[in-house]
Amino acid sequence: MTDDLIAWLRARLDEEEHIAQATQAERDGWYGREAAEYLPRADVAHITRHSPTQVLAEVETKRAIVDYIMRECDGKLSHVLRLLALPYAWHNDYRPEWLP
Repeated sequence: MTDDLIAWLRARLDEEEHIAQATQAERDGWYGREAAEYLPRADVAHITRHSPTQVLAEVETKRAIVDYIMRECDGKLSHVLRLLALPYAWHNDYRPEWLP
């Protein structure tokens, strides 16, 4: 089960990375600066905190956590892996047995 969960989680992180990179290339510079001219302050803060740059940093961090668990813990921290997968529970391929 852990191998399936890891492969599935890595695929979701790959998707997040791909979307963020594509958005970053299309909208570079719009986040924060130009958005501030058109949107309420709270919206700008939300957009800035979820910018492609931030998403890419989060993907990199989550990958490092998965790699650490597999390398140093021999995959034994499956609860942590389940927690990392939980934000993607909406995905069609998410399995109920992966719930923490």
